[in-house]
Amino acid sequence: MILSEVAWMGSTRSAQEEWLEVQNVSGKPLDVSGFQLIDLKEDIKIRFPSGARIGANGFYLFERSEGAVPKMKADVLYTGSLSNDGEGVRLYDADCNLLDEVLTGSPWAAGNNTTKQTMERASDLLWQTSVSPGGTPRAGNSVPKIAEEDPSTSSGDNDDENAKSLEELRRKNRDEVEPPKEVQPPDAG
Repeated sequence: MILSEVAWMGSTRSAQEEWLEVQNVSGKPLDVSGFQLIDLKEDIKIRFPSGARIGANGFYLFERSEGAVPKMKADVLYTGSLSNDGEGVRLYDADCNLLDEVLTGSPWAAGNNTTKQTMERASDLLWQTSVSPGGTPRAGNSVPKIAEEDPSTSSGDNDDENAKSLEELRRKNRDEVEPPKEVQPPDAG
C-alpha cells in the first residue's frame, strides 16, 4: 500500500479543501482496519475504521472537508491541515509498521500551489505534479506528455550527423547483445 496522491494545496475553490489518497497496489483486496495516516506535525491523525477494506489496486480517499473532491464522497473525513512546507505524511499498518512516507522541506516534492495541481506518484513511484488541477482522485495518476520535436522548427543542419550517431548507437547495442563468436584453438600442427 502506498501514499498515491496529496492535495496539500487545497483546491481552486479553497485552500481548506485538502485531500489525501492511498492505493492498494497488492493486486488483492486488503483489510486496512487500524491502519494509520499521520502528518509530520501530528495535526492529522487518522485511524482507518474497523472493517475498512481496499479492493485490489483500489483507492481510499481522505478529505479535510466534505466536498473537497466534488461529486466524490470521502472514505474518511479528517481534522487538521497540511502545511505548505516543512511537512510530511506517514502511512502505518495496524501493527505500527511504516509502509510509506513522504517528507518534504520547502517546498513539497511536487504539486503546484498556484495552479492547484496535486502531488502524485508516477509509475516509477517518484513524486510528480499532476497534469491537471485537482488531480486524479480515486483514479490512476496522470501521465505527463512528452514533448515532441516539431519538424517544422528543425533546421535540418544536423540531420546527417544525427542519423550517423543513431546508426552507431544501434550498431553498438547490437554488438553488446550478440553472443561472442566462438574462438577456435590454434592448430597444433
